[in-house]
Amino acid sequence: MTKKSNKNTWIKPRHRRWWNFANWLLKPIVDHSYNMEIVPFEDSKGQYLVLCNHQTPFDQFFLSRMFKGNIYFVCTEDLLSNNMFGKIIKHCVNPIPIQKGAMDFGVIKACARVAKEGGTIIVYPEGNRTYSGKTGHIKPTIAKLAKFLKLPIALAKEQGGYSIEPRWSSVIRKGKGKIAVSKVLQYDQYKSLSDDQLYTLICNELYVDDSVDTGIYKSKRPAEYIERAMYVCPHCGLTTFVSNKNTFSCTKCGTTVTYGQNKLFTPTVGEFPFDNMGQWYSYQCDFVNNLSLDMPTDEILYTDKVSLSEVIVGKRKKALFKKMNVRMYADRIEFTAKNLTFRYDDITGMAVMGRNKLNFIHNGKTYQVKGNKRFNALKYMNIFYRYKNIQEDQNGTFLGI
Repeated sequence: MTKKSNKNTWIKPRHRRWWNFANWLLKPIVDHSYNMEIVPFEDSKGQYLVLCNHQTPFDQFFLSRMFKGNIYFVCTEDLLSNNMFGKIIKHCVNPIPIQKGAMDFGVIKACARVAKEGGTIIVYPEGNRTYSGKTGHIKPTIAKLAKFLKLPIALAKEQGGYSIEPRWSSVIRKGKGKIAVSKVLQYDQYKSLSDDQLYTLICNELYVDDSVDTGIYKSKRPAEYIERAMYVCPHCGLTTFVSNKNTFSCTKCGTTVTYGQNKLFTPTVGEFPFDNMGQWYSYQCDFVNNLSLDMPTDEILYTDKVSLSEVIVGKRKKALFKKMNVRMYADRIEFTAKNLTFRYDDITGMAVMGRNKLNFIHNGKTYQVKGNKRFNALKYMNIFYRYKNIQEDQNGTFLGI
């Protein structure tokens, strides 16, 4: 039962009222756009740690309709660093902010507060929306958090969300999806499991491969903006792609592929060895994890036109430069404005925000890089983590997502 609210409590009665209002207001739009079957949860007002895979930007609204009690999402701090909008979000629903890719003590402490006050905590353990349709990397710390909180765990699985709106796309397809709680674990059921056993259980239960043919998802532009996610060609290696309507092409070799409404690839110029996005994305990750960065220090891997801001975490973003070039090297990124150089050795973390914004932490400050609508932020993060893996752990394969 929720403890009585006062100015010092995390939970406030208005938070649930705002969720109810938002769902009432957005329900017609969300239902029309996503056609998501939201399966009612039998104990919707109970207190849980809810873990769910992450496929669409509206996942929080699906879950907020499944769980009727006091719910608090763990969300990226970028959402709360958006000046007035961030303040409104905090006032209305007060999510638990996290520096993307981290699970620091502040997050754990906030979760403990919410749990003690009787709230349900909702976490996307991937920390990211999937780029490929497959459930992404889940950090083992999620098992430690669950055991620390000692709440019943509700494992919710979403299917079809990626098919309707891939993370790299700006186009919503016409199709069907479904989200439901697939398993509930009471504390007595998992407290005797080792952290590794609980982690494996969570990973297995939340795994989905939405890249395969699961039916027709209608769109006139199914391939557009695929270059936000893909930058490795099976023939050329590191490259760039251009997309238009239902096709995409490599700018180096000209290989052209049609992306069907069933999510399958059909080559139209040249050969393409992959059937779907899941296969191609896995190849790209393998390619980067075997990429040698032993190259001349002046060799530019990529150049993009971008803007640069400093993120005052949880408060606002301060614009530094609106238009300039960023250059990626094997060991650093450089910005042409005032010859700014950020060496990977001095960067402690990098993450892709939303579809294609790039955040990185340098000497305790957080910066955000934003390009045009076709900007690929993923390649910067992947190659940065490849560099870190080489320097710190020859067997490391984590590429930031």
